[in-house]
Amino acid sequence: AGPQFVSPSIQPGHKFPIEYWFTIPGLLRSVESPGGPALKARPEGLMVELFPYQSETVNAMLQREKLPGGLNALLWEEFSPPEGGGKKFYYERMACELLRQPPVENTGGFLCEEMGLGKTIEMLALILLNPPPPRAAGGGRGPPPPPGAA
Repeated sequence: AGPQFVSPSIQPGHKFPIEYWFTIPGLLRSVESPGGPALKARPEGLMVELFPYQSETVNAMLQREKLPGGLNALLWEEFSPPEGGGKKFYYERMACELLRQPPVENTGGFLCEEMGLGKTIEMLALILLNPPPPRAAGGGRGPPPPPGAA
């Protein structure tokens, strides 16, 4: 009858054999970016022009960075028991894992492209478009220093 194809991810159109479920390749495939539109303009401060594929990549990474709930929003689903019976929980179907608390909000990801395609320029463009937040205390950028650090 041939392999059964399923779509466990929220990525529209992602279909892969059920044998991928509960595997590292299946997990990676479920969060793979299907691509998308290019940036509308070159990031301010970037001195080079991006190729169309680089612009599409940067835009896809930017959308992932700003995703409500972070990258875990692609993996975890929130469920509430019917008729208010009990507390809500979170389910990750690729690993068949349950949590009572919301999963940690993570951003970032992997940029996996061949050598020589401009990953460094893509990352610089992403940083220019989505700089880290200012420190809460002490000025500068990035996370605040650990307690007791000078």
